[in-house]
Amino acid sequence: MGIYYARRLYRRAEWLRRCERLLHTLSDRLTYTAAPLAALWLSLAEDAATATYPLVEATADGLRQGASFAEAFGAALDKASASGVIRPPEQALMRELCTTLGRSDRVHQRESLARFREQLADVRHAAEQQASTRAQVYQMLGVAGGVSLALLLL
Repeated sequence: MGIYYARRLYRRAEWLRRCERLLHTLSDRLTYTAAPLAALWLSLAEDAATATYPLVEATADGLRQGASFAEAFGAALDKASASGVIRPPEQALMRELCTTLGRSDRVHQRESLARFREQLADVRHAAEQQASTRAQVYQMLGVAGGVSLALLLL
């Protein structure tokens, strides 16, 4: 059981790292293309290198069904939250991002993405520290519990 919780902590840190990469990629595409945000997001979903990033496919599915970017991104966040990977601090941060993107010119959107990437990096750093300290405790508790159970069964 301890190993399961340790993996969840590491999975969260990796998810946040991939979100940072996603925001960086989106910022690059905003810089070099004049396409609307929904079209940029759909192109991310079609690109094999970025289709596996968090929230990309779920948001693209919502966009294909005719939802606005904010609605599709919000639904993707809800789905990620239900899976337990995303926690309230990063969920609030991503919801704020969702309301900011697509509502201003490209320069302001890139500035917003850079600011959100920095904030997400802080959250990721805290998650990595938490994972490294708590994971060891969880793993040791899991091993100790397993040994205890084995001794009881003998």
